[in-house]
Amino acid sequence: MEKQEDDVRKNLNYVNNWPQGTRDDFVLHALDCSAIVAITDTRGRILSVNSRFEEISGYTRAELIGNDHRMLRSGQHDRKFFRQMYRTVASGHVWHGEICNRRRDGSLYWVDTTIVPHIAENGKVTSYVAIRFDITSRKQAENHLKASRQKLQKAVNTDFLTKISNRQHFSHAPAPAPAHKRCKPYLPGPARHRHIQDDQRHVRP
Repeated sequence: MEKQEDDVRKNLNYVNNWPQGTRDDFVLHALDCSAIVAITDTRGRILSVNSRFEEISGYTRAELIGNDHRMLRSGQHDRKFFRQMYRTVASGHVWHGEICNRRRDGSLYWVDTTIVPHIAENGKVTSYVAIRFDITSRKQAENHLKASRQKLQKAVNTDFLTKISNRQHFSHAPAPAPAHKRCKPYLPGPARHRHIQDDQRHVRP
């Protein structure tokens, strides 16, 4: 145990003694190898992307630079979703969530996204760095599991021979409203007055 602790301390000291520029370059290199990275201005226009962004989107760097992320929208999210996201980062806060984008060929892909605003010394946001990880396989597995559960539930609630709902289905159906809560039928004209008088006679002692 002591030897392991000594090794950790030595490695930590080794990393801490790296020149700041070398350490930053290495971290950026590691991030570039593992994540989908883009830098945008405050209007959302793309200023820089890495190779993984090109690979997953199907667009070249030249096609992406100067455009905004609207070119990747899939239609899976409403305006409220993006308004909340932009409002968060514009106020200087980090936003994290899952976004469905559309590739150049029209296919969809999901990314786990973190958007970090860069704040200048005067306190104003000057740009954003978006770091994404591909989670398409996970989302597809979740959708497949959801579809399988729905299919199984339908099979449980359907008679195998007649293909109609069985007792299991009706046992989960909501019970009818109690008689005292049911609405009385509307009776127009004199019939309504006779109905009211009948009710009054029933409640008299």
